[in-house]
Amino acid sequence: MAKTLTERTFVWGHRGAPGALSGQPGAYAPENTLPSFELAAKMHADGVETDVHFSKDGVIILMHDAKLDRTTNGQGLVTDYTFEELSVFDAGIKTSADFKGTRIPTMDDLFDLCRRTGMIVNVEIKSADPAMPAALDECAKKHKMQDAVIYSSFDHEQLARMLRVNPDAFVAPLYGFNMVNAWDYTANIPAKAVHPRDNQIDLYDGYVDKCHALGIRVHPWTVDDPEKAKKLAALGCDALITNKPDVVRRAIGLE
Repeated sequence: MAKTLTERTFVWGHRGAPGALSGQPGAYAPENTLPSFELAAKMHADGVETDVHFSKDGVIILMHDAKLDRTTNGQGLVTDYTFEELSVFDAGIKTSADFKGTRIPTMDDLFDLCRRTGMIVNVEIKSADPAMPAALDECAKKHKMQDAVIYSSFDHEQLARMLRVNPDAFVAPLYGFNMVNAWDYTANIPAKAVHPRDNQIDLYDGYVDKCHALGIRVHPWTVDDPEKAKKLAALGCDALITNKPDVVRRAIGLE
C-alpha cells in the first residue's frame, strides 16, 4: 500500500453522515444538520465536510444548496432570510419524520461540536460573497479551530481570498472535471491539498504520487463504494470524503 502524507487514510463524513442525500432512499440522517454530524462522530469519522452560506443578517449557515427547498420545508434563497427567520424551518422532515423539528445549524454549532469530539472540519465555501473567507477565519479563531479546519471550494478565487486573510490557512481546490496536471495547479495556488471527484484520480497514472511529490494531500469525493474506497486507500489517498463513514471505515480496515 502506498504511503500517505498523513498518518493513515482518514475518513471524513460528507455533510455529516447522511448515508444518502435528502430525497434519496437509504438516508441515515438529514444532511448538514447536527444529528448528521453527531452520527459521524459516533461512527468514529476523523472529520466532517460541510457547506456554508450567509443568512441575510450575516450568520454563517450550514447548507449545501443556495435555496431552502430541497432540504427544508422553506422556500427561496438562504440569503433572503435572517437567521431568526431561518431557525423556524425544519431541516429534518424531508429525510424522515424521526428527524422532524431539526433546525438549520450554524458554523458556530459545528465548530463547537468538532472541538468537543476532536473531528476536523472541511468547510466548502459555497457562497461567492467576498466577505465569507474573513468571517470563517474569525469564527475558527473564536472556537480555537484554526489548526483543525480545511477550506475547499469550486470557486478558487475564494481560496485566494482566504489566503490573503490568513496566509497559513489550509486551502484545497475542489474540481470534478478533467483538469490537466492538477498537482501543478494546486501547488501554484498555493494549496496544501486537492479535492478531486473520485473518478479524476483514475484518469492519470501516478496521480497521488505526483501530488505527494509536491507535498499536496489528496482528498477525493464522494467515495461511498467499498471497493473504490479500498482502491483509493491503497493508492495512498490522505482522506476519503463519504456519505457513509461506517461503510468506508470498514472497507479500509479501520473497524
